[in-house]
Amino acid sequence: MKCKRLPASTSILGCLAALTSVAGQTAVAQPCSPVWVSEAGFATLGLDVVRALGTWDPDGPGSRTALLVAGGLFSTAGGEPVSNIAAWNGVQWIALGSGVGGTVQAIASWDPDGDGSAPPLLIVGGAFSQAGGTAASNIAAWNGSEWFPLAGGLSGTVYALTTWDADGDGPQPARLVAAGSFAQSGSLFVNRIAVWDGTEWSPLGSGMASGEVRAVVEWDPDGTGLLPRRLVAGGTFSYAGGVVASNVAMWDSTEGGSWRRLGEGLDQSVRTLAAWRPGRGAAGGQELVAGGHFRRSGEAETRLVAVFNDELDAWQPIGGGLWGDHGPAAFALAAWDPDGAGSIRPWLYVTGTLERRPDWYMTWRIARWQGSALSGGPWLSNGSLYASPLSYGVAMTTWDPSGDGSSLSQLVIAGRFFSAGGLDSPGIIRQRWPAACGADFNCSGALDDGDVFAFLNAWFAGDEAAQQFGGASGVSAIFVFLREWFAGCP
Repeated sequence: MKCKRLPASTSILGCLAALTSVAGQTAVAQPCSPVWVSEAGFATLGLDVVRALGTWDPDGPGSRTALLVAGGLFSTAGGEPVSNIAAWNGVQWIALGSGVGGTVQAIASWDPDGDGSAPPLLIVGGAFSQAGGTAASNIAAWNGSEWFPLAGGLSGTVYALTTWDADGDGPQPARLVAAGSFAQSGSLFVNRIAVWDGTEWSPLGSGMASGEVRAVVEWDPDGTGLLPRRLVAGGTFSYAGGVVASNVAMWDSTEGGSWRRLGEGLDQSVRTLAAWRPGRGAAGGQELVAGGHFRRSGEAETRLVAVFNDELDAWQPIGGGLWGDHGPAAFALAAWDPDGAGSIRPWLYVTGTLERRPDWYMTWRIARWQGSALSGGPWLSNGSLYASPLSYGVAMTTWDPSGDGSSLSQLVIAGRFFSAGGLDSPGIIRQRWPAACGADFNCSGALDDGDVFAFLNAWFAGDEAAQQFGGASGVSAIFVFLREWFAGCP
């Protein structure tokens, strides 16, 4: 039986009636899985020339395409001459002015006036002394036409950038946070982490007296806005603001602000942090996840990845952790919701020098986790990145080509590899969902009556992919699906 898209009311009711009679049969599960997409990349010459990935929408909510931005140490991108930074517009790599005169390690998009009229700026950090021919000490901003410094810059390498909205829904716009191995901005001591408000740099307490900060993230643990959004830093350090903190610490902005430890910390370097919502949509609290070289937190074995249990004030393993035999480490984390408002819940991805899952099956350099990091699972393989036994992924981000959520986002991975998923892909690769949109339930690439039949059959059979569609549940999921199907893909 086929369900004609038009006339809709008769067709859908006919499908419902027919499918009610076959309820309980085996579900027609959504047959989608991510597919690899390769574009002209970077002549890696065996080096992880791409060190950082990010996205930037030049006109904010305007009509221009959101750009995927890659930074590192390279002179060409897709055959085009560039200087250590380039942007992908969906068709080709383009230069951003005359680029940056040194290695780019971090990329962020920052809107200086929040919801105001000013468009976002592209911020890059790393180890360089000029950007666009203008003096810029390790950090610079691009406004779409020119590079400019952020005051006196920072005295050492910038490894991480993020935005931090300390008052949540309050009147203050988000500020820019930079972290790395630097000690000063001009004559001001900031000690490995500093905040930019659009005019000047300021420290967070006394920062980290030694070592370096390699990752920084904003974390919203309650999702209600009642608690201030927290700022978490990870790296290689023993103290934060004079408080004993083993390689990870949180800035508490209440009562004037202070650093505090998170549980017993982690026993070796933290290289990446992510705050993600394992459920659909923007509601609900975020889970804090760390990745790096570590093996333990106190007596708990964590093995390269760990999630923080806020109620217990403790780091816990995610599944049985991950393994590797050649200097194993998790270098990058990213959360990706492949089908947008569709039936698939967000996934947590990790890449680095990974080789095995807890069940000893191979997971060559990249793995994904399904469901809450505190209670979901298991770890799954997700293709492979390959150049040699010493290949690895070093950076990840998600990219929405439309910039406004009207298209499905893609997962982008960069690092030291020449192929991924069987495709030639020097240094960079993307994964996308094969469906046109969430309502393309059978993943045919277009909306047709087969999507309705597949969805309703799965729903009556109790398949979670249909029963929990688009953030709705039960019968409501049917109406959400039909609304999206009638509206059509963007």
